[in-house]
Amino acid sequence: FEHWQAVVDFCEAQSYWRLQEYERATNSAQQAYAIFQKFGLTRRLVQCETLLGQIAFANGQIESAATHFAAAQASAGPYELPAVTYRYHIGWARVHRLRGKFEEAYSHYEQALTFIEQQQTKIGAEDYKTAFLNDKIEIYEEFIQFCLDQKRAETREMAFAVFERAKLIVQSAEQTLEWRDGMGRRNERIQAKNQANESELDGQIRQLRRELNRYYTQFHTPEANFATVADATRLNKMIVQCEQQLSELLDTQRHLDLAAANGASITSTNLTTIQADLPPTTLLLEYFVTNEQVTIFCVEHNRFAVYQAPVTVDQLLDLWQLLNFQIGKFHLGAYFRERHQRLLQNSIDEVLGQLYTLLIAPFSELLQDCEQIVVAPHHVLYNLPFHAFFNGEKYLLETHDVVYTQSASFHHVVRQSLANKSLRPGLILGLSDMFIEQAEEEAVAIAEVFPGAELRLGVDATTDLMLHNEYPRAFMHLATHGVFRTDNSLFSALKLADGWLTLQELKDVSCTAPLITLSACDSGRSETLLGDKLIGFYQSFFNAGAQSVVASLWALDDQVAIETMKAFYKAVENGDAVHHALRNAQLQLMSSRRHPYYWAPFMLVGNPDLTISQRGTTDDTL
Repeated sequence: FEHWQAVVDFCEAQSYWRLQEYERATNSAQQAYAIFQKFGLTRRLVQCETLLGQIAFANGQIESAATHFAAAQASAGPYELPAVTYRYHIGWARVHRLRGKFEEAYSHYEQALTFIEQQQTKIGAEDYKTAFLNDKIEIYEEFIQFCLDQKRAETREMAFAVFERAKLIVQSAEQTLEWRDGMGRRNERIQAKNQANESELDGQIRQLRRELNRYYTQFHTPEANFATVADATRLNKMIVQCEQQLSELLDTQRHLDLAAANGASITSTNLTTIQADLPPTTLLLEYFVTNEQVTIFCVEHNRFAVYQAPVTVDQLLDLWQLLNFQIGKFHLGAYFRERHQRLLQNSIDEVLGQLYTLLIAPFSELLQDCEQIVVAPHHVLYNLPFHAFFNGEKYLLETHDVVYTQSASFHHVVRQSLANKSLRPGLILGLSDMFIEQAEEEAVAIAEVFPGAELRLGVDATTDLMLHNEYPRAFMHLATHGVFRTDNSLFSALKLADGWLTLQELKDVSCTAPLITLSACDSGRSETLLGDKLIGFYQSFFNAGAQSVVASLWALDDQVAIETMKAFYKAVENGDAVHHALRNAQLQLMSSRRHPYYWAPFMLVGNPDLTISQRGTTDDTL
């Protein structure tokens, strides 16, 4: 009984500590410590000493905190206690930071991160990795800021290295390992899963997905005029209930994945290697967003610099909402656009000008020597069109080639990935849908550029073509309807003839293509969870083996989408790298339609130098 009473006291102490009731927290922790000591429970004693150190530190008692952290470390001794060990290392790091001892603080931060990363590799399911990291990613951010605060060249490089580690650990470790090992391992695993006998759980999941497809189709059908508001509300309620049930079943299914952890260590690419791989005229920008400022790591072939912009997250969110408001005006009809053309142009240029001032101007002197800018966003920056930022005279795309990546390490890995020599002809899907009446026309226009590609229109553009590919294609083009769900991002979906392909289902795609083009509304939008974990369409396709993804940040003008894609694919067919092809198509469109609504929605993420065969077949290598 005493042991369990001590456990309760310890939990109370943690609660009081979080509530900043430090005296009560100390009393409860000391009571628990006395009982744990009586029974000789070493692990519990280490937990108590660590908590007492955290309480003392929070209460400004630095030397007392140091005493407790030292006792925790001594008590741990030879025992392997990773769940506790990283906590007292963090405590020691904070104590040494206040003492002004950089080397000691750095060492303890490093040891804490090592413990976190070792434990993370032992978890198989992505959901559980996210839960595990939930209270730990702030340690990375604290470590980054600590390095930046030293204001020395070597500590700025340390900050960059820690940031790369933070991005890698919260993004899919599985994705990076597969890039380095090729797609074979993933294909074997998913094919084995597909060949296994369907369990009762699999059948329930399949049934719920069929129901959801039916509900989604009803909800998004233009002619579905609901008799009453109650009818629409009822359908929405059924969708939510069905999604909740499906999430619960998928969570049950993922319990089995816990045993599938590969245990492989996660390592980011070092700065020297990243720089060596960058062309002399390329500038890579990695943004680090905190509540009060944005830090910009500027990486070039022969130079590394760090700039800071005094802008808050709230300011950035306000500008993003203003940008969406300006883009949204184009849904008011052609007459409104023509009548207010100049006002619309000036209004959006003002917003894009503010973004340029905040996020590009701090390092504007570096732009003179570069031709290509690679943007690695962070936090709220993922959904911003950097290529459309305005300097008062020109958009950034007019002066520079602009591409996007998830991190500097990812950019290096995806550029180094080897081409698959066994590629089938390209796949072009054109959905027949009243929301996007010209999708089939767009697909046919692209097929004229690549007559060797497989063209599927209307009822033939099915989800099976995506889910059951045995071999990767040279490219895939999806002219379809997309919905990005801000309320439940994992149920964001692309519509195909026989149903909706959600982000959940894209995890089961075994083979896609080096180049994916998502000519669908909002296909480039994403949500960040847990520091910088990306949830979005292009992230899912990278997980499935894509090297470059072209996606859109907002709803497309159908006719403009056709023009852009025709120009893009003609350049690709001519042998241009995808970044040249997309930029030239956008500049061509800009000459007749200056407003960014028309030319700026498309963005290129991934390998900018990718080329595909002239006929979309395996006759030429990538």
